[in-house]
Amino acid sequence: ALAAGINLFTTPVSYISMKKAGMLSPEGKCYAFDQRANGMVPAEAVAVVVLKKLSSAQKDRNNIYGIVCGSGINYDGRTNGITAPSGHAQTMLLKDVYRRYNIQPNQIGYIVAHGTGTKIGDPIEITSLLEAFKESGAKQSSIAITSNKPNIGHTLAASGVVGLITLLLAMKHDMIPASINCDKLSDYIDWSNSPFYVNVENQIWKESKDNHRVGAINSFGMSGTNAHIVVESYPSENRKEKTENSNYLFVLSAKTEEGLNKKCEDFIEFLEKDGKDISLDDISYTLIRGRQHFAYRIAIVASDRESTIAIINQALKHDKVPNVYRGVIARNHVSQSTIQKMVDELCYNSMIVTNTFDSVKKNLCAIAEFYCIGYHISSKDMFWNKD
Repeated sequence: ALAAGINLFTTPVSYISMKKAGMLSPEGKCYAFDQRANGMVPAEAVAVVVLKKLSSAQKDRNNIYGIVCGSGINYDGRTNGITAPSGHAQTMLLKDVYRRYNIQPNQIGYIVAHGTGTKIGDPIEITSLLEAFKESGAKQSSIAITSNKPNIGHTLAASGVVGLITLLLAMKHDMIPASINCDKLSDYIDWSNSPFYVNVENQIWKESKDNHRVGAINSFGMSGTNAHIVVESYPSENRKEKTENSNYLFVLSAKTEEGLNKKCEDFIEFLEKDGKDISLDDISYTLIRGRQHFAYRIAIVASDRESTIAIINQALKHDKVPNVYRGVIARNHVSQSTIQKMVDELCYNSMIVTNTFDSVKKNLCAIAEFYCIGYHISSKDMFWNKD
């Protein structure tokens, strides 16, 4: 399922209404949990996440950013206006989610709070959290709290999904982001003997002894609609680079030679930055199974990340490099069934456990060469234990 939250301001009407209701910060800054809290700052966002059963995501070799432990919503319309949420309803929701999904609150290390920067709403939210965590056994100042609203503004209908993405990025980068504009904590909030603290500087989010992190998101709507979700990290050993001695096939394609060179440059940047924690086996699988293949092609066989980057860099300089294959597929190309059957057998043989390092490399080089003259790579055979 695709779950999205979208907030766009296409006319000034919403701004005018919020200003008349006294909801906006006259300074144009949001001071969540701060003594200066005086209103919100609206923002726009289009935020989307993909939700999938864990078993299906593992089978499909998807990048897994987090696992949903539990979630819930409730509604209490008996409030004193759209800027005065129901603290009791919020507390009941948190307790219900933790009870129904057998979640120990003291395992939560980070909460992306709703935190709109209002003198009434922020204290109600923190008081609700304190009530829900009162008997959890959480240590003092052990749970970080931040709000997106000072950093990027209040994205209204998108704020819940934005909060979820914030938490997932914190897990991915092992970093709890700073909640800005919080220099003096609000006097309306009792922080003493509290398990919560406002995280005002970027800090490393360390894994627990059992190699996982747990976080939560609060998101509240007008007049008492409340939502809470708890997410745990995907075990780090499942997303770190594999260390076994092996070979990998990487295929890239484009509609023009210039486009293919740009793909190669982008691939190098990906390997050095965003993809550094993704296994080469997963990257190979995605390039073969999850991409459309165009006429201008390049295929690389390499044994590790560093050699892959070095080989592509040399290929971009048009140096003669071993284990690199290029080709341009004619528009009227028709694959011969006998040769395609042979390619399928090579794909299957590349996965046989008893193969040696050199035999796997030889098979992959043959597959790479056939790919660059227009033949199909059978991911079902190459990744039979993953499809």
